[in-house]
Amino acid sequence: MSAPWHALFIPLEDAARVEAALRAALVDLGYRPYDPFPGGTGTPSGLADLVRGFVAPSGEGWTRALGPLDAAAFPALNAALGVPLIEGWLVDGEGGFAVWQTGVRDTSADALAAFLRPDRPRTALDRAL
Repeated sequence: MSAPWHALFIPLEDAARVEAALRAALVDLGYRPYDPFPGGTGTPSGLADLVRGFVAPSGEGWTRALGPLDAAAFPALNAALGVPLIEGWLVDGEGGFAVWQTGVRDTSADALAAFLRPDRPRTALDRAL
């Protein structure tokens, strides 16, 4: 089984805040942060597994986080940011979408419908799902 790949869409224009909250949620789960780029800490010796996540620059009211993220961190991230998270995931050729609100994951089309653009009908979402 391969590691799940996540894309989180967060309705905030503050990528630094999203990154800090995601880092804190992962540290609470026992992850150790490191910066592999020049000037960073480099890859610590003795690590058996590495997980690389990315927080993209914000745009149009949203920030996106990508990678094989640990979904166990999402309730704490949701609570820390105080906004819903839209999660997309893919693992072993299967995937889906969910909305995290108040620490609860909702995979219903109704939860996603709240985020439809005004020019898109609900039937477009139903077809996509």
